[in-house]
Amino acid sequence: MKHQLNVPSPIISIIVPIYNREKWLRNCLDSISSQTFKEWECILVNDGSTDNSLKIAQEYAANDERFIVFSQENQGVSAARNLGLDHAQGKWLAFVDSDDEIAPDYLEILHKIGEDNNADLVNGSVIVLQHHGKIHPIILDEVVYSAEEEKFGKLFYERMSGVIKLYRLSIIREHNLRFDTTFQFAEDMIFTLEFYLQAQRFATSATAIYRCNRRVSNGEQLHHKTYDFQTELALYQKLISLYEQIRKRHPHLVQRLHSALHINYITDRLLNVIEKQTNSIAQRCKMYRFIKHPSYAPEKKSRSQSLRYYLLYKQQYFLFALSRIWVNRY
Repeated sequence: MKHQLNVPSPIISIIVPIYNREKWLRNCLDSISSQTFKEWECILVNDGSTDNSLKIAQEYAANDERFIVFSQENQGVSAARNLGLDHAQGKWLAFVDSDDEIAPDYLEILHKIGEDNNADLVNGSVIVLQHHGKIHPIILDEVVYSAEEEKFGKLFYERMSGVIKLYRLSIIREHNLRFDTTFQFAEDMIFTLEFYLQAQRFATSATAIYRCNRRVSNGEQLHHKTYDFQTELALYQKLISLYEQIRKRHPHLVQRLHSALHINYITDRLLNVIEKQTNSIAQRCKMYRFIKHPSYAPEKKSRSQSLRYYLLYKQQYFLFALSRIWVNRY
């Protein structure tokens, strides 16, 4: 079900995926309605909600034709964003999560910076409201730079999510960039990294504010559902491939990339799946061979962890398997 847009040539397309967010959705949509920049369309994709989210979305679309509603059976946030991408008509693209909010001048500031500096991507700043009520602001410097400048590394000190950004839509179209529906973890980071690799010019804003309402703790956010070995391996290989592409262009970013791309965490997810699947050391060693971990030192948390990773880097799979058994025993 959908409502067609009658507003001619929106400059910014906003995509809001929605799944059971009736408690927060009005605040989100009100923040979009209140934008000082008026030439936008907002594509609301209801992803099979079972609460009143669809009804609320339709209400906003009935009152403001810049809101467009699409509804699909529940397929996940990546499929919802892809559906929005299929229908986006603007020159620029923004994503807003349905339980978050944007400041009234958010679009105006990002759009002006993007146009004035011929940028392909503009990063905004964010205020994170933690689940326990603590406020964590992440305010960026006002910077403009190219993909070949040292300043490019600043991207990896910022949030790697798909939100808090204004993308030039023509780059997404030209390179057919999509959200990978295979994964429910890191899918927005993969999309953003693939965009980074195609973009040439970047800018950041200290005053365009996105409010991220974190409904769960960091630990709960990270411990997403794990998959079968093949899916976890595909996620690992995808991130390592992106890591290597960026590292070759920007070798000075090695240490920062490890952290920004959660390489150790992704590796641990894969290791845990392997070890749940079999108790056989021989079988584990065969599966460990798929892990082509970068050969440089990761962010170190402890001497014992560093030693274990060193064994993995050196392909000492039997010793590595024994070290994992020893650690998991205690």
